[in-house]
Amino acid sequence: MRWRREKLEEEAKAYLEAHPETIHIDAFIIDLCGRAVGKRYPVDDLAKLFSSGSQLCAATYLLDACGNSVDPLGHGFSDGDPDADSYPVPGTLAPVTWAGGGRGQCMLRLINAGTCEPVWFEPRVVLEKVVRRFEELRLRPVVAVEVEFYLTDAERDERGAPQLPRSPRTGQRVSSGKVFGLDVLDEFAAPLRAIETAAEAQSLPITTALSEYGAGQFEINL
Repeated sequence: MRWRREKLEEEAKAYLEAHPETIHIDAFIIDLCGRAVGKRYPVDDLAKLFSSGSQLCAATYLLDACGNSVDPLGHGFSDGDPDADSYPVPGTLAPVTWAGGGRGQCMLRLINAGTCEPVWFEPRVVLEKVVRRFEELRLRPVVAVEVEFYLTDAERDERGAPQLPRSPRTGQRVSSGKVFGLDVLDEFAAPLRAIETAAEAQSLPITTALSEYGAGQFEINL
């Protein structure tokens, strides 16, 4: 098995020393629909999780967009829905700053208990195979990630629908966009800084932030 459990145990120990306030750890995978699914552990179980892993249904990767198992290719019902061994992905243990404190998280990989190899339909495994094909061609793929989003008011309108935010500076509700406007970044500096802080805690390097075309619309590049 390729997992270096000693390194994982060192990572868990260093995390607890840096974040003694931690109460829970969310250990999860990202399914094919992009949802985070997994288990929430008490922090006392962190060392056990990192040293000997845990179990999670192998077909969890294959849930549909509503979180239901639909037995794709016979995985989930026809095969008896077997568990796979799950181990943390090295370097993914990080604090969840937006949860109010006391929570950390890590990503998991699922290992087939019979073959001791990663589950073949794990998105990470599929991507690794694609990268190897690039290596054979002596090419290096480069990915740039762009996140666009809208800020909305915490208060819903009379119909219960989201509404545009109020400017923290003027108290007036935003009515139009100011594409590339630096003054808009200043107006909404607090929520943008909160996003930046969370990204830093997750080891996600932010390169640029900008105001987009729509009212309340922003873009962050990683």
